[in-house]
Amino acid sequence: MADMFLGGIGYAQGFENRDGQLVKIFEARTLTDATVSFSVTAEEVRGGPGNPLLGQFFHNANMGITLVDTMFRLEYIQKLIGADILNGGIGLVSETLTVEAGPATAPAGTTKNNFVTLKKGSPSPLLEGQDGVIWFSKAGTDDFLSLSVPAGVTEVPIPGATVGDSYCVKYYDTFESAKRIMVRSNFMPSEIFLVITSNLYAGSANVVTTGKVAGTVTIKVPRFQPSGNFEMSVSAATAGTISLEGNALAYNNDCEGGLYAEISMMYASEYTGYDALYADQDYITVGDIPAIYAIGANKTPKLIANNDANITFAPALVNGVWAQSGAETITFKYWRDNSDGSQTEITLTKTQEISTVTP
Repeated sequence: MADMFLGGIGYAQGFENRDGQLVKIFEARTLTDATVSFSVTAEEVRGGPGNPLLGQFFHNANMGITLVDTMFRLEYIQKLIGADILNGGIGLVSETLTVEAGPATAPAGTTKNNFVTLKKGSPSPLLEGQDGVIWFSKAGTDDFLSLSVPAGVTEVPIPGATVGDSYCVKYYDTFESAKRIMVRSNFMPSEIFLVITSNLYAGSANVVTTGKVAGTVTIKVPRFQPSGNFEMSVSAATAGTISLEGNALAYNNDCEGGLYAEISMMYASEYTGYDALYADQDYITVGDIPAIYAIGANKTPKLIANNDANITFAPALVNGVWAQSGAETITFKYWRDNSDGSQTEITLTKTQEISTVTP
């Protein structure tokens, strides 16, 4: 097999099962870390003089996965806490507004105040049953004061404000376009059907795509259970990250036990073909059963069954063995996958000298 190495970070896709159908819920192509770890607990069996180690048995097999993404995805939190993503949520609104003249006389029992008119919305209550709240400060200062504002009100009096002055006003409003998640006090993580893909690169100087992507490794985890432990942190100098960590759960239990995952390696299109045929030199005598290999661009020999419909021998084999000495022509036909999805028929031919039976 050609030397290949895993290089760089891959990407991950998350699915959930909805009424028996898999639905993609996220695709993470901005990961900074993807770690898959395997562990098992070993117990020793010892006995006899000197108490030597006689054997071991294993239990508590575990497959752990950690993904760290530099981009924020609400779907991560959704699965980490087992919640639904709902429509509508609050968002911070910041406006710079000009003070307008208040009423000529104040209503009985009130103070005459000039006011500002909110342009982008109206403060929403932060707690159910309460009024909304705004924070305001004269432009150029950082001396914010708060004021309760009933729901739906957009004309807000500013105590002591002078007509024509500019004020910075902030408040929380509700937007239907926003998405929100309710974090319950007894949250439980949800399962994810997780697929992780990473690139393979050619690592030998004598292969056709050195330094290029030579294939992929794909890890399919039908039942990934997040641990529920996560943290969102940001700092002044770095972007915030969010991690998705947990364990694979067993699925497809059969007579041999359950499965955690399936790991597949696929070569790039130029690595899926074969360049030549090779006859095992230990089996080139009359009466031997031929052992013919197709040698691939990835230097992985493939043993071809002698009764394969795509291989022919001339002269033909008799009862599955070389029948006569001299030159033997071996022909093998296969179809190479192209990058555009089409296939090309390839025929390989080899002439092999067959020896007579050793006396």
